[in-house]
Amino acid sequence: MKRTHGMSQTKFGLYRVWGNIVQRCTNPNNTAYANYGGRGITMCERWRTFDNFLADLIAQPEGMTLDRIDNNGNYEPKNVRWVTIAENNRNTRRCVMIEINGVEKPINVWCREFGVPYSTFKQRRRNGWDLGRAVSQKPDAKHKTNKC
Repeated sequence: MKRTHGMSQTKFGLYRVWGNIVQRCTNPNNTAYANYGGRGITMCERWRTFDNFLADLIAQPEGMTLDRIDNNGNYEPKNVRWVTIAENNRNTRRCVMIEINGVEKPINVWCREFGVPYSTFKQRRRNGWDLGRAVSQKPDAKHKTNKC
């Protein structure tokens, strides 16, 4: 008789999460392999068995996703946490953080807070503006697109 754990059909099913991690870390034919296994990121020996992974991570909060604390670190108990999808998206190699007045946030968050469209920020940077000014200076009301 086939053994089942009932975890593959939930919205963020842990079996699916586990299987995706295994594929990203071990299968060179997986589209994400270059960013995981290809960079040397592995899954700890204990988690190579789904039952151990399940035992360590069973308390998945609703609407949360698994995130590696250190993006260059391996999938192992001390390097993972449950976060919102927004937090997970900020914890990527492509997310650029900047500090303003001692507070560090992703550029897109600063743009929202200062009311500067991200496209305006990018144009300003192409025009040589420094990071802080490009993200914090309100767009000129006369020029809604503010191409700088």
